[in-house]
Amino acid sequence: MKNYKTYGCKLSIETARREVESRLSLTFQERDSLYWGIYFLFKEGEAIRLELKGNVDPFDFLPLRSEFAEYPVLFYVMQPSSFAEIDLSPLEGTFDLLESRLL
Repeated sequence: MKNYKTYGCKLSIETARREVESRLSLTFQERDSLYWGIYFLFKEGEAIRLELKGNVDPFDFLPLRSEFAEYPVLFYVMQPSSFAEIDLSPLEGTFDLLESRLL
């Protein structure tokens, strides 16, 4: 089973990237997607995946996740439930937990 968490922030995606990299001591890789546009990815093996994505459709400029329309940037955290939770406490106050699922 995997834990899936979605966080939102009201920073620009570049500022959010710098904040996460600095506070969690990691480095994102820049990616490009037709659906998401430019986004940032961090992977640790096959187990942990962190994605920082803009919540704006690159074609019609509407929110991709309308239920989180007030957040221009979404931060996805995916990891196996058997792993210790990633410590995201350095991000408190900047990123809000929007959803948490165990699949």
